[in-house]
Amino acid sequence: MTAIVAIKHPDPIFEGQTKTKLASADATKAVSTIAGDELTRYFDRDLETVRAIIACAEKVGKDTAGRGEGENQPPGKAALLLRFERKTRELRVPGSREV
Repeated sequence: MTAIVAIKHPDPIFEGQTKTKLASADATKAVSTIAGDELTRYFDRDLETVRAIIACAEKVGKDTAGRGEGENQPPGKAALLLRFERKTRELRVPGSREV
């Protein structure tokens, strides 16, 4: 699972040359703690979402397990975008809401 999180930090430290990833240890710890706690709480209340995520993971596992030797090449950017869009549609559960 992937999420984009926006935070305000008084003294940010960034990784890499492009400075796109926050590397402040205190911010990383806070985000992971809060996100972990909130995801646990959300999943405890909404078992249908958990079932949908598990079913999607199992489907992906089956899809990748059946690949032959020549099919282990990484897909191109367009294929990755299409796969991402398809997977996010599969994860949507009727009646669910965004967190």
